[in-house]
Amino acid sequence: MQCPQCQHNIDYSWRVYASNPLGRFTCNECGARYKLLRPQLYYVIAVLFVSLYTGSALALVYYGAGLFSSSTTFTAAYLVHLMASCASWCFFDRRYEATLPTGLR
Repeated sequence: MQCPQCQHNIDYSWRVYASNPLGRFTCNECGARYKLLRPQLYYVIAVLFVSLYTGSALALVYYGAGLFSSSTTFTAAYLVHLMASCASWCFFDRRYEATLPTGLR
């Protein structure tokens, strides 16, 4: 990722990704405030991911109630599903956002 004003390269680490969920940054070199220029397709993919996650979670709740012998096992399966979904979204989202252009705010 690069500052649009001074062209300083910023390392898009996990710390930077997690501390700026809206994609708004301040350059450490020149102090310029800039943001990621996300295309419209990004938001479509985000909505699709959330809806697919919700649908699979509902399927787990509906079909899982009879498959698991105890509620503890069912809760563990649901939490594993939740963590795997969040981890996969963050992994792919960070890699994609690192390639996006930036623009001044």
